[in-house]
Amino acid sequence: MQGTQIDYFGLVAITGNNLLLELKSSSLNPSQDEATASNRRGDVIAKNVYNQRSDPQCVYSVIGTYVLSALSLGKMYTFNSVNYILTEVSVATANGSELPQLTLKGMQVPSTYDDSVAYAKLPLPAISIAGSFAAQNLAFTTAPISETSGDMTKSDWSATAQVAYAKDHAGVMLAASIYGTKYEQKVDYVLTIIANAAPTVTAPTGYFVSSLPTMDESQTDYASGSFAITSFGVRAA
Repeated sequence: MQGTQIDYFGLVAITGNNLLLELKSSSLNPSQDEATASNRRGDVIAKNVYNQRSDPQCVYSVIGTYVLSALSLGKMYTFNSVNYILTEVSVATANGSELPQLTLKGMQVPSTYDDSVAYAKLPLPAISIAGSFAAQNLAFTTAPISETSGDMTKSDWSATAQVAYAKDHAGVMLAASIYGTKYEQKVDYVLTIIANAAPTVTAPTGYFVSSLPTMDESQTDYASGSFAITSFGVRAA
């Protein structure tokens, strides 16, 4: 049946966002933890399943200019009396026929979760996503590949957080907190000039080049390659 997507994070309902975002798809993904015990021969002789939960994901098409600083990793959302925290935000932009895609992923947490304290959340940087059919600069203030020598063909950015949680004797989650937050941008590019080496990339302030530029050469096609930059988020004390 069409039209059954659920906006678990309520983004489109925020005033003005209906002009910027369109919900494309959603899913609720069950997950669980398992504990096993083995005998002296290494055979599993006991198993316990615990911490069963459902983790949401929503994919939005960006139709206007959306700024990521409106989002925070660790922020809690509630849908049908179930609480979720935002654990991953990813942006996909590319040259071609598809609008930029914004994907949000979350994790179910107990009702005791409190995101009112500053260290519970990490506000995302003010990266603008335009509703255009093109690979975008995102974390870069200027294009990382000069248009005189080539151009980006694909540019993806993501923010991720790991989640630590405490459990009771039955394995039920009692408390949770994000940590190990990371930002990463991956870029694919094409070179329109003859080059003897991959281009030099200067990472934006706060980032470092985590995957050096490559250059794939061909007899018939233009040279192409990719690189990645990484940064680490720091929450307020």
